[in-house]
Amino acid sequence: GVDGRPIKLLPMPRRSYIRSAAYSKDGKHVVASAGKYAYVWDTAKEGKPRRLKGHHQTISSVSFNDKGTKIVTASRDGSARVWSTVRQGKALQTLHGLDDRQGLKAAVFSHDGRRVLALASDRTARLWDSRSGQMTHILRGHRETIYDASFNHDGSWVATASRDGTVRVYHLKKRRRAPGKKKNKASAQKTTRTGGPPRGADIPSVASSAVKQVQQVAKKPNSKNKKEKKGHSATARDKTAGSVATVSMEGEVLITHQGPVYDVNFHPTQNELVSASVDGTPPVPVFLAPPPPLLLSPL
Repeated sequence: GVDGRPIKLLPMPRRSYIRSAAYSKDGKHVVASAGKYAYVWDTAKEGKPRRLKGHHQTISSVSFNDKGTKIVTASRDGSARVWSTVRQGKALQTLHGLDDRQGLKAAVFSHDGRRVLALASDRTARLWDSRSGQMTHILRGHRETIYDASFNHDGSWVATASRDGTVRVYHLKKRRRAPGKKKNKASAQKTTRTGGPPRGADIPSVASSAVKQVQQVAKKPNSKNKKEKKGHSATARDKTAGSVATVSMEGEVLITHQGPVYDVNFHPTQNELVSASVDGTPPVPVFLAPPPPLLLSPL
């Protein structure tokens, strides 16, 4: 039975207020944040933890990638940092884009570890390439604080839950080359497109309306204009660098609750999600039908 006794006490360098802690999926490491530092323990060994030093304000959250080889920390200093667990806590990447007045409250990896999703205090969520450190997307649309966010199983969808009572979804799309044309490595970037049910849809009708709305969006021809209609992505091209700049998206409202939404999670293998709110509504799985692939010409 469960007796609630500690299995092992992990020593801290000094008595501290621990704000966030996480276990790696393989059980080999534990990470916790205290103040502007994070500490990593090897669960098979005794002794002091490794200290992750780099942030200059309080670390809000810590999280492992699925393989347990990397850690991401989010801080009130407006940055997220990626660290290696297999290289003695070496700092791999600093993800910039916000200042001290717009701190980060949480950050997580996509399931393949290639992206980092962070919740910002300015009511947006931000996406970075975890290897290059480039911010790729700014996810907008919420009117109040975002409490939670989640990737689906293959990283093509992001869902966000907010104090404003809504769950928004954002479809992240990869670029494809036109047939017979050579790949331009300097400009091979990602583009995005979103789909979802009409704004303000009720929970009982949201599953069917989500499928219909996404399918309708997918059938529309791709516009050549760089500015798209509200609710879709607006892609800006950086002519100097020869690359596509950060994409700003508003997504679509998938679920509307009658109170703040504190949690949202995708199914491990399917495009379904559940949300949790204080309005007393029981969790209802909602199905997302992704639009079919689009064939886009290279930049």
